[in-house]
Amino acid sequence: MKFGVGFFPDGGPDRISARQYYDEALALAGRADALGYDSLKMVEHHFTSYGGYSPDPAVFLAACAQRTRRIRLVTGAVLPAFNHPLKLAGQLAMLDALSGGRLDVGVARAFMPYEFDGFGVSMEESRPRFPTSFPDYFNQKYGPRGWTPGEKELNLSIGQGENAQTVLNMARFYSALATDGSEPTPMIRQGAPKRTKSVALAPEQLAQLRKAMMGVVSEGGTAAAAAIKGVKVAGKTGTAQTLKYDKNGKPLYFAWFAGMAPADAPQIVVVVMVPNVTFEGATSAGLATKIIAHYLHTQVANTIQNTG
Repeated sequence: MKFGVGFFPDGGPDRISARQYYDEALALAGRADALGYDSLKMVEHHFTSYGGYSPDPAVFLAACAQRTRRIRLVTGAVLPAFNHPLKLAGQLAMLDALSGGRLDVGVARAFMPYEFDGFGVSMEESRPRFPTSFPDYFNQKYGPRGWTPGEKELNLSIGQGENAQTVLNMARFYSALATDGSEPTPMIRQGAPKRTKSVALAPEQLAQLRKAMMGVVSEGGTAAAAAIKGVKVAGKTGTAQTLKYDKNGKPLYFAWFAGMAPADAPQIVVVVMVPNVTFEGATSAGLATKIIAHYLHTQVANTIQNTG
C-alpha cells in the first residue's frame, strides 16, 4: 500500500490568495517528501475556484521537483483537449528530466462544459485525443464477463488509472485507520472479526491522519454540513467524474464519503457511495453521518440502560 498527497485547489481569491496557496502547498510537498510519502499529485482545471489555481500542473510539479528529492510527481490529470498533444508531451518530458525521472503522467478528457466554452473547443474534439477502446481493454484484461459498464466511469474517467477499490474495501481500509492499522475480515454475523495488519504506520501517524480527516467534517471542510453535534467525526469526501450528464446537461458523479466516529476513539466506520448523481461527496457525507449518529445514540442508550 502506498500513500500520497493530492492537491485540488478549491478556493478563490476571496478565501486564499494564489501566492499563499502555492506557498502552503509547496511547504506541504517538502514535508511529504521528508516524511516518506510516495507521491504528490496535482489536477488541471481552469477559470473558476474549482481547481482554477492549477491551470498547469506541470509548472507546479516542477516547483515541487526543486524542493523534493525522492517523492514521485503525478499529473492527475493533464488535459490534451486544451493543449496541443506534441507541446504537452515536450513539457512533460522536460518535467521528467528536471525531476530526475520521478514523473508519473495521468491524462484525462476534461468534462466541464464551461472550460470547453472558455477555450472555444467542442467537447467532441476531446474524443480523438483520448483513448476510447475501453471495452477492448477490459475484455482483454478481465474477460468479456469479468467487468461491468460502471467500471469505465468509476475507474478510468479522470485519468488516474484503475481503481480497484470497492465500498467494502474502503470500509476495511478506514477500519485500519481507525484502529492500530489492522483491517477486519468482513463478517455477516455479529462478533469480533479477525484483523490483519495492513497499514504500517506508527500510532502517532495514525492519530495525525484521523486529526486531518476531522477537518473535513469541521467548519471550512468539504463535509462541514454533515457534522454531528457533540461527536467528533473524521472522514473524507470524494467525487468521481463520469463524463455523463443528466437530461438537463448537469454532470453526473459517483459521490463518496468514508468516515469514522468518535474520531479520538472510533466505534464505527461508514462508507457511502452513490452512483450517477448530480451532487458531490459532501451529500454522501450527510447520509453517512446520519447512520453514525443513529448507531452512536443507540449504543449510548444501551450502555445507560445496562449500567442502571
